[in-house]
Order: sequence, then structure tokens, then C-alpha cells
Amino acid sequence: MNETWKRFLKDEGAIIENGRVVTFRDHEDDLAGNGSRNILADLSHFSLIRVSGSDALSFLHKQFINDVLGLPRHRSQLNGYCTPKGRLIATFRLLHIGDGVMLLLPSTMTSLLTRRLKPYVLRDDVRFDDSSPDLIAIGYAGPDAAIALAAAVPEVPAGPGDVTDCGTIRVLRIPGRTPRFELIGDVASVKALWKTLHTSVTDPVGAAVWDALNIQSGTPIIYPETTEMFLPQMINLDLIQGVSFKKGCFPGQEIVARTQHRGQIKRRMYYAHVRIDVPPPPGVAAQGAEESATGTIVAAERSVTGPGVDLLAVLPIGSFERTTLHLYDKDGPQIEELSLPYELTGN
Repeated sequence: MNETWKRFLKDEGAIIENGRVVTFRDHEDDLAGNGSRNILADLSHFSLIRVSGSDALSFLHKQFINDVLGLPRHRSQLNGYCTPKGRLIATFRLLHIGDGVMLLLPSTMTSLLTRRLKPYVLRDDVRFDDSSPDLIAIGYAGPDAAIALAAAVPEVPAGPGDVTDCGTIRVLRIPGRTPRFELIGDVASVKALWKTLHTSVTDPVGAAVWDALNIQSGTPIIYPETTEMFLPQMINLDLIQGVSFKKGCFPGQEIVARTQHRGQIKRRMYYAHVRIDVPPPPGVAAQGAEESATGTIVAAERSVTGPGVDLLAVLPIGSFERTTLHLYDKDGPQIEELSLPYELTGN
């Protein structure tokens, strides 16, 4: 975390542990469940990896599962990187910045992803730089977020996936049940924007609240605990424009394409709720009465709409119709299905 930014957050009342904002003094994170308020979140638990060089776009296009070369400059995209067996090493959001692109992904995944990519650069002109010390990312969401943001920046992205370049600030609109934005810029610009957005109807919140909103949106993130576990379709990337079947080859493309076109999608990612207080880490088991109903937690956080924990879990299709599902094992807390904000085809 940038030290100047860290001092600013502490002056704002942030309690920070291991580079992650846990909460803000004088604010209760469960206020995020109040639909009448907006929220501000520091996103320093995500890294900003810039990939540049004359061959950067073509190199990434050949490695990643989505269409990098076809991405307009005013759009961002979900994307991922697979093993030759089609299992996802990492997922991230990708956007153009200057003469290169920026990848936004959990800080815990940065070295893993770049370590796997760099051996394939060979003679290509491609450079990887961690821009996290120089650029700051914050999140802004809520029922009036688009209106409030319009008073603070020259142009607000119209819909999810849109990106606007507002001088020293890049604004991304990302999926959410209420308007949700990620804003990237230098320290001075983001500090000024934070102060402008932090009004009487906006609460600063800890990182977990932002991550809970991401779960609520049905957007998957791969963490170290789940790397190389899932095909893209298992975490619904084919349903939310996170993978392209027209772009040509990428590592694992044959397996991913065969799974798609031969109707071999056997597992999907579900949105669910558990009545517990402490979120389980990614990678723990979900278990039904039948052994065949075993699944895996993708991500989990305290719910922003009430008590308990919301989660995303990869499960055999139709598991909730066939059996009662439990966290950890058959004697664990019951998992209750919730509705994703998009249609779960192949169910």
C-alpha cells in the first residue's frame, strides 16, 4: 500500500491490517446494507499490473481467454489465464491505459500470474510493472452513486463494462445490483476525489464490504486457494462475457471449447447464503447428502443485506434441487440458494 495513501486513510479513520482496510472508526460496515446510502472503499488489496511494450497486446491476446485485441479503449473486460488443461490460474479485469493495458487482480495473485506468464515472453517486447505503488484504486457504489459521481468527474460510464478517461482519473463501471464503480488515479487525484465523494450520505467501509458486493454481483475471482481448480464455464465466465470462443487459440482452448460446444458443462457457480458469522476461506468444501454433490467455495464474505454470510460456490448443476447442501461436510451449516443477477443457463 502506498505510504502517502495509507497515512491519508488513517487520518480518515481507517483501521488497516496487512495492507487491507478492515473498517473505519465511527462507521459500521453493516450500514452498507442500508439501500439509501452510498459506500466508498479502498481497493489496495487489489494490485494494478501494467503490461506494456510493442508486443504486449498480441502477446496477451494469445495467452488470455478473452479477446484482448478486440477490446475497445472505452471498455474493460473480465478475463483469465488457463493452464494447458483449461483450468484457470487467475481471473482479472483488463482495460487499456496509455500504450498498454492494466490488470486488476487480488494482490495475493500478482506474483503467481506474472511468474507463469513471463517464461513465454521470449523475444517479444513485453514488460510487466506493478503500478500499485504509484496508482490508487477505490470503489464507489450505491443507489445514488452515478448521480454523485457525475458532480465529481467530467464523464460517468453509462453501463457495466464502460470506461471513461477523466484526465488523471480512470473510471470503470462494473456489474452490481446497484451502480458500482472503480476509480484509478494518482494519489493526489484520488485523495481529492475521495474527499469530494465522502459526504453525509456516503459511508467509508472496509475491503470486505466491497468484496461482498462483488459476490452479490455474481462475479468470480480466483484466489491462491482455488487456482487451477476450475474451467471458465464452472465459474460462469461464458455467461458474463469473460471468455471468447471466437478469438482463436489460448492455453487450454481445446478443452474449454469442447466443454462448451459438446454440452459437457456439469458444474456451475451458484450464489448462496449461510447462517454463520465467520466467512469460510476460498477452496473449502460444500457437501450434500450424496457424495456426487460435493462442491467448492469460490469466495465468501459477511452479507451486506443482513446477518450471515453470502458466498459463491461451484456445484454440480441441479444440486439444490436434488439434496440439502452444507458447508464443510454433511453436518455443517446449511447452504441456502440465492438468485444470481443473470440467468444460469445449462441448469
